[in-house]
Amino acid sequence: MSQRRPAPSRSGTRKRPPPRKPMTEQFGSSRMIQVAIISFAALIICSLIGGALVTLPFGGLFDDDDPGDAENLNNPNEELIAEQMEVVEGNPEDIDAILLLANIMGNSGRLEEAIPYYEQAVDLAPDDSSVRLDFARSLADGDLQQDAELQFQRALELEPDSQEAMYYLAELYFAWSPPRTEEAMSLLEKVIALNPDSFIAEQAQRRLDSISATPISGETPAIPAGDGTGG
Repeated sequence: MSQRRPAPSRSGTRKRPPPRKPMTEQFGSSRMIQVAIISFAALIICSLIGGALVTLPFGGLFDDDDPGDAENLNNPNEELIAEQMEVVEGNPEDIDAILLLANIMGNSGRLEEAIPYYEQAVDLAPDDSSVRLDFARSLADGDLQQDAELQFQRALELEPDSQEAMYYLAELYFAWSPPRTEEAMSLLEKVIALNPDSFIAEQAQRRLDSISATPISGETPAIPAGDGTGG
């Protein structure tokens, strides 16, 4: 059994509560609080009135002395790209730095500039499937389907059990013109079989379910037995 804590000793000397402030000091403090609240409310009202009366043209947001501000608003990654290019220039064999620069460019709509950096990363790490995978995804986003397919296939040659490569190659086949649906579904089934509990397998299953629920063009959905319109 746990021991109970001994009761505190009751000594004759108790701490006295702090003395209360005189009424005049309490009244003065309340008065100061009221004044502060009124002043703050007045500032809010003035700011609302000022905002209603004053308008600022959109062009005035950018100073004529710095036209780069408007460009940075359209593409906020420009500064990041410039900084990363300096990093790559100082470390021309740093694969991670090169790949990061290529990915940022690819995500910023500058795929043509990104491709040489992807190729540089591939030359430095030809056996790295992740480099091929990043390259393939950027090519797919840029609608370079055949080039993307080649890089996905290279990634799978290096890492045959890559669920990610299979999944995104399947998405590429779904987006193909015309769609390569059977190949895509086969890849998604492999993704699920490799590791059914993984997040990407769950995504693959949802994709398959959505395809199964969509009727093929030109086909009439079957009517369940007993739901006919006849008597």
